[in-house]
Amino acid sequence: MSRLADPRPTVVVFHCDGGSLATPAAAPVHPGAGFIRVPCAGRVSAGDVLRALRSGAVGVLLAGCAPGACRFGDAGSHADDVATDLASVLEAMGLGADRVRFAPAGRGAGLTAAVSSFIDRVQDYEVIRPTAAEVSRMSALMDVIPPYPHHGAVQEAALLSHMRHDAPTWPDWAAGAVAGAPTLLYVCDLPLLDGLIGRHFPAKTHATLRACMELLRRAGVSVSVVPALPCCGHDFGLAGIVEERAHEARRVRVALEATGAKRVVTVSPECEWHLRDGFSEVGVTLEPEVIGLVDLLYERRDALTPDVERVPASRTVLYVGEAPTQSRDSAVDLLALAGVTPRSVLPKEFPSTPKAGADGAPPQGSAGVQGFRQCDGEARAAQDRLLGDVEALGATTVITLSVTAAIHLRCALRRGAWRRSTVRVLSLFDYLADRLAPPPEFQG
Repeated sequence: MSRLADPRPTVVVFHCDGGSLATPAAAPVHPGAGFIRVPCAGRVSAGDVLRALRSGAVGVLLAGCAPGACRFGDAGSHADDVATDLASVLEAMGLGADRVRFAPAGRGAGLTAAVSSFIDRVQDYEVIRPTAAEVSRMSALMDVIPPYPHHGAVQEAALLSHMRHDAPTWPDWAAGAVAGAPTLLYVCDLPLLDGLIGRHFPAKTHATLRACMELLRRAGVSVSVVPALPCCGHDFGLAGIVEERAHEARRVRVALEATGAKRVVTVSPECEWHLRDGFSEVGVTLEPEVIGLVDLLYERRDALTPDVERVPASRTVLYVGEAPTQSRDSAVDLLALAGVTPRSVLPKEFPSTPKAGADGAPPQGSAGVQGFRQCDGEARAAQDRLLGDVEALGATTVITLSVTAAIHLRCALRRGAWRRSTVRVLSLFDYLADRLAPPPEFQG
């Protein structure tokens, strides 16, 4: 498209004002660019950038201070990290890595040159425009989901993917997948988590997904993997938006039917509940059987053996969240197979006033957080209570049934006094992959 085909600004520039709170000079002006003054480019979150793209920007430039001029130390490095993370995510989504960039531009001529160069990079990209119906649905959703820096970014990326109407292609984590296998591994938006917040945590989601694939291989289960499928829509259910929840359920059903899968295995307990029970509440029925990965591994436990060279951990607790009783029992038995008896099985810790969906659906989530929304003071207090229980039990390792619970608890361990804690958090699948040896036919 022509650079000036659209009279509105084609790019958004978050420009650093050097930390100054004084009245700024005249706002920068450049054809085809809209400027947003910020105290520090390092304070612009991934969610801010994705929201600008969702709102009609062709690209977003994070324009920081000139080299060596940052009043906050090395904030430019953080802004560069945000741009790098988002470039890889946008590339995987098929939207183009060049849509976001960091430049230590300073002010005046340096800023003007950086903006001109950036516009040249993105001039051939199209604006990502939602339909009128999507605008209405997304507005209703975003009205009830507060924009937290990391969690808001995941939601914004999911909305961009929704507007794209195409399936993104995520980096290859599914070595060993079998094309056309009747069992499909469903990972929902976990690849988004890895691309957007993976660098902030000790273990990346893709590593966990590789552990899931390895466990399935060891259990003798052939699975197919689709690069990406629509998110199960749990956030819409949590927000009580029945129409959008049903819309996403229908999209998922069509996508799953297109794979020809006879059985769908979910990594996340939240997805298992939503694909089966949540969908039925809005009148959508899936033909494939839906089963949680932990229950499938339990069914195939005879094919799994403990690695006798591993020394079992003695001070562990299992955090099961709100998983069904069957899944809890399966997890405990699989840990026993790996030679570990947890000191305690901790139930879900929720804020004191959980906010169930308006359509009557029970609140779904993990570690005090409903999906990736409401990561607020109440949720953090719930996480603090849970970690306090862990320490009171004398445990040093928390094994979580939910991958997202592991993410939330690792996040909690990075704040306040918990930074000095020796507690570590692992997902059940990482833990089992490390402690269960493959059967003889898979060894060597």
